[in-house]
Amino acid sequence: MNKYIFVLIALGLLFNAVCWSHDVEKGSAASQFKDPDNHDDHAKYPHHHHNDDQNNHAHNHEDGKQVRPHPIKIAIVGAGIGGTSCAYYINKILSNSSSSIIPEITIYEKEKVGGRARIVDIEGKHAELGGSIIHPLNENMLNMIKDVGLETVRDEAMSDNYYSFWDGNQVTFSESPYPFVDIIKMLVNYYWDPIRFKNSRNEIVGKFLENYKRVEPFHSVNEFYQQLGLQNTTNQTAADYFFNEVGISKDFVEKVLSTAIRVNYNQHYDEISAFAAYIGLVGTEDGLFAIKGGNYQLPKALIKKSNSKLVTSQVKEIEKIIDANEKTLYKIKTSQDKEGVLYDIVIIATPLELSDGIKLKGLNSKEKIIKRDFRKVHVYLMAADSLNPTFFGLPSTHPPPANIITTHNKSLPFVSVCKNTRGKISDNRTVYKIFAHKELPQSYLDDMFKNHTKLVYHIWSAYPVLKPTNDYPPIQLDENLYYLNAFEQSISTMETETIASKNIAKLIAKSLKRPYGLL
Repeated sequence: MNKYIFVLIALGLLFNAVCWSHDVEKGSAASQFKDPDNHDDHAKYPHHHHNDDQNNHAHNHEDGKQVRPHPIKIAIVGAGIGGTSCAYYINKILSNSSSSIIPEITIYEKEKVGGRARIVDIEGKHAELGGSIIHPLNENMLNMIKDVGLETVRDEAMSDNYYSFWDGNQVTFSESPYPFVDIIKMLVNYYWDPIRFKNSRNEIVGKFLENYKRVEPFHSVNEFYQQLGLQNTTNQTAADYFFNEVGISKDFVEKVLSTAIRVNYNQHYDEISAFAAYIGLVGTEDGLFAIKGGNYQLPKALIKKSNSKLVTSQVKEIEKIIDANEKTLYKIKTSQDKEGVLYDIVIIATPLELSDGIKLKGLNSKEKIIKRDFRKVHVYLMAADSLNPTFFGLPSTHPPPANIITTHNKSLPFVSVCKNTRGKISDNRTVYKIFAHKELPQSYLDDMFKNHTKLVYHIWSAYPVLKPTNDYPPIQLDENLYYLNAFEQSISTMETETIASKNIAKLIAKSLKRPYGLL
């Protein structure tokens, strides 16, 4: 929907409802997409670095004597983007030439590196199931991609495919080849609602971008949102915020905005927090791109860049131990190592709800860890000649819709069915991706497609249920034990995982009296 949305946003209207749910379905960008190396947006929101002694000068002398570098053992549990970027930031802070500390980082991963940025193979070519889009304002992701030397791509091969909204009975909106026609439709149907939404979007995004200026780390998730002035978006539903704060109509929310919220988070606008809804909507704008060959490559590159050791084993227990010198250490035991290994610092970079029962032993704070529900997403990759127009209430003679996004309807079993960037398979059939709330009966798929084959069916806990809250797990579970995924209770994206990981790296540097202001 890029041409349509590009013009709408240019006119202060709305919303690029591309069929992406942490996924690039049209490719990583269209011809209007901005270059990730173009930092015009960053120029608008410059960094402010403080020149204080603590943050910008390494102290490698004590009483005039050279301090001998000493190793510090750090363990990270989880090799997704959060854990691997945390290793990258820690190594970057502690491995500078003036540091007296040598980080020895070990990353534990029970499955595959990449976490929820995962791929499947279809006839020798990769297709991603999640974590596959990057926004041009994702400053941390952009900088890391550049630093590790990965290429980004913009696939324009599908730029002539248009999108339709379906309410379960009929197609309520179809994108036109002529953007001005879509503009007129929006103006006639929704009046000033798109402009009101865009103004509110700009306000929230502007506040959020302030986080990149921050030097000091935050100690709680609430502190992060309070300092940015965003707490009123995390403690109420998108419905309440849209209707009461922004003043836009229910019709516009349910027929337009809800489509992107459903596609990105598989959740409903009257249940999800306002902040999560806005991030979901921003995640469907123009300028999205991906890493050439798949975003899963970034975590692998970060492990190498950070000089980390990867241990492929499931962590079963983290035990706090006080040694003979009254120093706090943490012993990690895995499915393959019952004796365990001692570490100075441990970062848990995986949702504890999905960790198959990591036991936290000897900790007083474990009772404070809030258990969250995770939303299961059913993903289908299908090969088919086309979608069946009659399934969507269109005449049999009507050209098949290219991509379908559903509007607000809690009875529908799926949220979207769109052409996938995998393109066509060897028999010239197109690959489609479905995001669904539950498993779809074979008869349902038979009706939806023409000449189809199921290529992949995958169920996964993609993200938390992002309901409004001010109650989050602690970031610091113990003196030197951190929980990166505490942040994910409010929002779940690759970029926000890196915000959480960079923050923990700063907290660690601060505790070690190391400089962190230029990170």
